[in-house]
Amino acid sequence: MHLKRKEMIPIRIHYTEEVKENYWKRIKPLLTRKKEVILNDFIKHNQKFSEFKDAKGLILSDFNKIKSCIKSLELGEPKGFDFMAAKYNTFVNNKDLYCNVSLIDDLGITVCPYCNRSFIMSTRVGVDNKIKSTCQLDHFYNKDQYPIFALSLQNLIPVCSSCNQSKGTEPFGLSPFEIEDVDKGFKFSLEYTKADYTKPEAFKGVTKTPETALYEQRLTLGLDKLYERHNDIGHELFLKQHIYSEDRIRELCESFPELFNSPNEVRQLVLGNYIDKKDVGKRPLAKMTRDIMLQLKFIEE
Repeated sequence: MHLKRKEMIPIRIHYTEEVKENYWKRIKPLLTRKKEVILNDFIKHNQKFSEFKDAKGLILSDFNKIKSCIKSLELGEPKGFDFMAAKYNTFVNNKDLYCNVSLIDDLGITVCPYCNRSFIMSTRVGVDNKIKSTCQLDHFYNKDQYPIFALSLQNLIPVCSSCNQSKGTEPFGLSPFEIEDVDKGFKFSLEYTKADYTKPEAFKGVTKTPETALYEQRLTLGLDKLYERHNDIGHELFLKQHIYSEDRIRELCESFPELFNSPNEVRQLVLGNYIDKKDVGKRPLAKMTRDIMLQLKFIEE
């Protein structure tokens, strides 16, 4: 079978007003009053930044405003804001207080939205409560090229270290903030490559991504090769669809009423992953699992 795939999980829903206000409350002292005044004065007198209104508006801005502003800027513009990148470095190294790990915990994003393959959770261990982290923040727009946006909340994408390193300094054509419906942007499917579908070798990964922006991301992150490593999971999903018939699912649901409220809860247990559209960002490979089982008619919308 072939796996046809695209990636990126929407994350806007996580950026609630409570999260934003808490972020500003923590960033404002780090920024200092002096730097806040500099930002306020610059924004007030620069037409290209007028939509942000003030420093808080810049920090908590919607991604679309950031993107629109950057499109209007000349190379190297604006100058004199390297201190914002320096403040960001202080923020991520502030492990004893509020830092990048604290922000990602507040957001509740647990799986990389670029690849949907890796957990990005962190924990504190040992007597010194040292942070052990698999999460990083990617500056969608590079902080060295656009330092004024180095602390802007929606320019910071919680990602795994692999995707962050692979992406480098160039932005993708689309941000996770621009993906509203996970089913419209990305799709996995299965195709046979050999007659004997009982063998894992019957599965081979290929990728087709019609959207130019997503195609660029796919190549940059090396998602083709990465997902080829999961062909065995595609094989298992195919077999589960054959083994767990509708009658078997119904039987399990009726046999364990104290465990299952619906047949879909049985299906989710069988698959070992989330199957609801709103939950695909909660566990690695949930998007792939959902798409394949929709295709095989094991689950329904």
